[in-house]
Amino acid sequence: MSSVINIDRVRNTPRLYLAFTTRFSQYVATRQSSPVVARRYNPELFLRVWRDGVYDRTNPSHWDFGYGHESNGQRISDPQGYRLAADAADLRGDPEITARESISRGWDYLSIDWVKEWNTPFLVKLAGRTETQIEYRHYLDHGLFQGDPEEYNVWEGDGAESRPRANYSCLQFALAYTLPDEPFSDWVCFERVELEHTTGYARPFDNNSTSLEVTTQLAGIPLYFWARTGYNSDLVDYYKYTDIWGIGMEFLR
Repeated sequence: MSSVINIDRVRNTPRLYLAFTTRFSQYVATRQSSPVVARRYNPELFLRVWRDGVYDRTNPSHWDFGYGHESNGQRISDPQGYRLAADAADLRGDPEITARESISRGWDYLSIDWVKEWNTPFLVKLAGRTETQIEYRHYLDHGLFQGDPEEYNVWEGDGAESRPRANYSCLQFALAYTLPDEPFSDWVCFERVELEHTTGYARPFDNNSTSLEVTTQLAGIPLYFWARTGYNSDLVDYYKYTDIWGIGMEFLR
């Protein structure tokens, strides 16, 4: 293994990391009590191995080998529970989507992730930093934490066809460009542009998702603008095609 990935035993010692990503959303003034809804929990344990020298490296790269769990933290897993939740939503005057948001989704997966930085100009006159990433996730039929995966059920009413997650996700390609630390003007400073494409490994390039994100400083406020077209915008509806966009704030340490 060491001869393949060329580990420097002094400076490139493989390291074990634990990462956790989560996502919530809140309905403001549109539902009673403005509820906060859990959308995604994604803990992952992974081993990082550097392919190039850590110190004084020109174009560093690394491999991540991980085991992860992805779910939405919800509870409904059968038609009886869904019907009860839909009836309760109707009594409160809430739309039926309130019940749908409580359908449980979950998977365990193995992952391999390759990231490489290119500390060379992306274009002739732009001396920034380019980063490329390729990630593969293999969703397990029976995971250590999840057990059997929780995917689309026929009783949800979107047809009899099965919709395994592997048809919509698992292969990801990303290209990011970080601009030099030079403000465009006194008010605007563009920092980073990232383009990402995702598809399934069961049906490669049949179900595609593409996103674009631009990070900038606007009058000293760290903002990012993003747009996405495709699947997996929400774990409950991972198999539904959507077009979405948004604006956010990003603080880094």
